[in-house]
Amino acid sequence: MTPLGRAAVLFLALLSLPLHAAPVAGGVVNAASSILPGRPNGNLTPGGMFSLFGSEMGPAQLVEVDAFPLPTQLAGTSIAVTVGGVTVDCILVFTSAGQAAGILPSSTPLGAGSMTVSYQGQTSPPLAITVAAGNFGIFALNQQGFGPGVFSDPLSNPLRVNGYFESARPGEAWDIWGTGLGPISGDEAAGPAPGDLTHLDVRVLVAGREAQVLYRGRSGCCAGVDQIRFLAPVGVSSCSASVVVVVDGVPSNFVTMALNPAGGTCSDPGRSSAQNLQLFRAQGYLSQGQVLLGRVWTTTQAADGSATTERSDSATASFVEFNYGDLLNLPPEFAPAGSCLVTPMPAAVPATRGLEAGRVSVAGPPGMFDMTRNGPGFYTHAFEPPAGPLPAGAYSFAGPGGEHIGPFEAAGSLPEPIELLNPEDLRTIDREAGLQLRWSGGSTAGASFVQISGSSPFSIGPNGPVGARFVCWADAAAGAFDLPAEVLRSLPASVDDAGAPAGSITFGQTVYLGEFNAQGVDVGQFVFSDLFTANTRFR
Repeated sequence: MTPLGRAAVLFLALLSLPLHAAPVAGGVVNAASSILPGRPNGNLTPGGMFSLFGSEMGPAQLVEVDAFPLPTQLAGTSIAVTVGGVTVDCILVFTSAGQAAGILPSSTPLGAGSMTVSYQGQTSPPLAITVAAGNFGIFALNQQGFGPGVFSDPLSNPLRVNGYFESARPGEAWDIWGTGLGPISGDEAAGPAPGDLTHLDVRVLVAGREAQVLYRGRSGCCAGVDQIRFLAPVGVSSCSASVVVVVDGVPSNFVTMALNPAGGTCSDPGRSSAQNLQLFRAQGYLSQGQVLLGRVWTTTQAADGSATTERSDSATASFVEFNYGDLLNLPPEFAPAGSCLVTPMPAAVPATRGLEAGRVSVAGPPGMFDMTRNGPGFYTHAFEPPAGPLPAGAYSFAGPGGEHIGPFEAAGSLPEPIELLNPEDLRTIDREAGLQLRWSGGSTAGASFVQISGSSPFSIGPNGPVGARFVCWADAAAGAFDLPAEVLRSLPASVDDAGAPAGSITFGQTVYLGEFNAQGVDVGQFVFSDLFTANTRFR
């Protein structure tokens, strides 16, 4: 072959090579809830919006639609779903190399299937998906599916959005914004298709209380976006009242909303008091000091089924500064009795800055001890366990101050310990049968509350367990609490870690013994916690 012929062959070969890497569809979630596949409510829904993550799926710069009808191909990107041998083309909202968003057509069959993304003539390997009815997701203000949700007042002009400084009043109508209620008839790509989907069993639970639903269906603004109008329940006042929507028995993600009889800024004890929230916003940060006495009973189940229980008593002190930019991601300190929240695991931990407080000591019936400094603003001391619980009596924390925190003293007396009456029931938890926790003793004064928390991973990833965690608040005087069905139906079945159950559950009481003041501390708290914790298997 002549040199010219060889050059021509090489040129033609180069033309046949792809100009960019093939697209990869890495994972897909409900665009509002962001719940991962592997959780019971982590499926896609016909008519719902989804977010697809991957690589090389579209142009480097995001391209989004700006007019109806919505396309099935955008900037060279298309997405197809196949279920039961039926393939449908998804309606696109935006596309980019790393993320695309679309609407699963209402005509999509239910069941296990696959999703592929094509870009510039190349198609990704199939991504396994499951399409199920009624996997509704609530949009959150942090766009991560947890924390304060997106709620608007339908009667306000200009638009009134719920938040710490714009609370809902009892009896007011509010709209939940989300996606995934279910399919509709007609051409959803042509434009908004509002209509009340009265055939759906839609429940809205606010702080565990049933709210009256006035409308459930597509919004009048957008394709694939749903609105649920409800009345804020009477008798709930909180900055972090939990909200979950249950559609035909399937729970959504859990978010929070602010309720206050007077409207305006909400108010809870501690960090979320109206005064502290206003201070937080004004200065751009909030400093919190907390000294804590704790007792923990820990039951550990081994792979062979045996279990051991140990008790540890300790004192901790922390002095930290929160940034106002992280307000939407801070977990609530308080919530009304009956409230529960379910959040993803792992979850990003809001950044805090430790504040130097110098030397810190703790004193009480066991004696006086200098605490160990574990880093800027963090101190611990482990007590040698006595024959019974941490001895009753007066305790105090004190310090001469340091670089950021001035001299302080916090004093208080321990309350009656709480006793879990059925600890053996925590070792294996049937998600269908449920779990009731029973207790006696404890404190019913002031801001005291019983808290039940736990986690259930469906896999152990390179960065730790992947699954869901929950927390519920209960009335300490009630003596019993049933884990709600909407919580248990949000948890995956637990995997084992090295043969032992990888799930966990913790029951206990937090008692606020008093406040303390110090220069550099906006919120100072003296706390006692009494906990029972065990690794468990959610099945």
